Amino acid sequence: KFVLLYSGNLGRVHDLDPLLDLAEQLRPVPRIVLVFVGGGPQHASLVAAARDRGLANVRFFPAQPRANLSAALGAGDVHVVTLRPGCAASVFPSKLYGIAAVGRPVLFVGPDQSEIARTIREQGFGFCFQRDEVAAIAAAVIALSTAPDQRTELAQAAGRFARSSGDARLAARLWAALAEQRGAT
Repeated sequence: KFVLLYSGNLGRVHDLDPLLDLAEQLRPVPRIVLVFVGGGPQHASLVAAARDRGLANVRFFPAQPRANLSAALGAGDVHVVTLRPGCAASVFPSKLYGIAAVGRPVLFVGPDQSEIARTIREQGFGFCFQRDEVAAIAAAVIALSTAPDQRTELAQAAGRFARSSGDARLAARLWAALAEQRGAT
């Protein structure tokens, strides 16, 4: 199977309904499966909606212990990250760093002008879509499922991003610089 993976909190700021629409569009391609790993406020309704829609290409697994996080993230061929419209000014899905650290391409579904969309585009390790572009997302997933060279290029870009941005010391320096900029020492 080709695994499109959503890993992490199924929280209120994550726009997950378009993913079920995506699973419907991908139903004719049995080699592709959408896997959710995690829990949160939307878990029960998402499971029920997938069941009610007869989405046999959707699987749910519980959150994994931190010790297994690398292996769990590595199970995805391509990862999906979502963000509800209106949340971009206050939320940056930190899961992007874990995905990049395991060197996986990302499909982002959310506001085009958000920081996460800008980061993915600038760093070149994925593609960004609006929530109503389900057909385009499905086409991208199908194309990536048959393009290992392209996935490798995207994965390498993700690794470069992780090495340049994922270091805790770098993050601490960036936070300190931001605090200094804002006058909070």
